[in-house]
Amino acid sequence: MVDMPRKKIASAIFTITDNILSSLNQQNRIGVVFYELTKVFGSVNHNILLNKLHYCGIRRICHHWFKSYLTNRKQRVSMSLQILKEEENSSSWETVTSGVPQGSVLCSLRFITYVNDVLLGIHYEAKPVICADDTNILLTARSPEELKTKINSTSIIVWFSVNGLVSNIEKINVAKFAMNMGSYSARA
Repeated sequence: MVDMPRKKIASAIFTITDNILSSLNQQNRIGVVFYELTKVFGSVNHNILLNKLHYCGIRRICHHWFKSYLTNRKQRVSMSLQILKEEENSSSWETVTSGVPQGSVLCSLRFITYVNDVLLGIHYEAKPVICADDTNILLTARSPEELKTKINSTSIIVWFSVNGLVSNIEKINVAKFAMNMGSYSARA
């Protein structure tokens, strides 16, 4: 998982908990699907990001600045083994076509812009809660059957794929919450 400030993690936990309790208070069932994206910051496709920035209204000089910042960037890996008194070994320079440099001031802005249209990947009424490489989808329903249908038919995996993001299938978890005789019950 990406190292996130505690405030952001606490905010995501609060949002999920608040939605669960609100749904239960309205006599609804709620399912939370927990996805973890693989190498999320390194998977951001530059062309898709530039198109999304344009769609969000970033045009002309600002768009050109982002384009020049992202396009034709090159990187290589260098290792210096000073202990062994060997010369520096480096890989060849390669063009970078995806990823947002972490630690830069604009990293969060670019990533938020990239995932801003995640609602297009969700059918039915659902609420996404995104915290770095963790994407959580909250679904409410009146019956167990309706909740199961919504969980099974969410097309978020297709949205991930179209946007060049990969969900770690082994780490997908679902938690279902429902009122049971005046008390809360949870099943994973």
